[in-house]
Amino acid sequence: MSEPFLCSKCNALHLPGPCPTAISGDGLNKKSDIDSSPDIGREQLLEILAAGNVDWFNKYVKSKEGQRNRADLSGVDFSKFNIDGIHFYFINLEGANFSGMKLNDVRFESCQLQRANFQSIKGYDSIVFIKCELQGANFSSADFEGSEFDDSNLSGAVFKDSQIIGGIFIRANLIGADFTGADLEKADFEDADCTNAKFDGSNFYRANFWGVKGLRPEMQQDILSALKDSMRS
Repeated sequence: MSEPFLCSKCNALHLPGPCPTAISGDGLNKKSDIDSSPDIGREQLLEILAAGNVDWFNKYVKSKEGQRNRADLSGVDFSKFNIDGIHFYFINLEGANFSGMKLNDVRFESCQLQRANFQSIKGYDSIVFIKCELQGANFSSADFEGSEFDDSNLSGAVFKDSQIIGGIFIRANLIGADFTGADLEKADFEDADCTNAKFDGSNFYRANFWGVKGLRPEMQQDILSALKDSMRS
């Protein structure tokens, strides 16, 4: 555990890094408070999450976006934390565990999430993945209606028996992804690459496959049949 120190800004003891108590109703007192703060390590970030300092965490990771050294939270078991409202920007979360969690207003942008475990998560219109690396991630039996995966790499990801009604996969890399038994009603796959993706037993009623690449011939026929059914209803 990191040693606390006396902060000159708030005259209180807290962990190394930006002052988490120097927060007004609009966030940190000054933008420079967090932009000029030193990089902090994995242990300190987890302590901040455990303390529930959501606003401070979001502002800190956003301020470091695009820097050469990513924050490293790979392999972390997030099921021990309440991460509602957390926005992960440019963070290494490879192999992290989110299984069984109920997620609300959680956003991942430009994150490394290879082989992350999202099995049986629940979240409605509140989970967003933008430009993330999600190769081999596990979303089996998840229930996350309306979630977004725009421009993300989901090659080899598993969505078996998941509920993704209205999910958005625009321009996603879905090569070899497994959607067996998934509910994909009204999902949007526009311009996605579905080469070798599996959709056996899935429901794609009213789903949008405009511009999709790599669909197997039998899958194309199933989509046409589903489209005709939706036009008749």
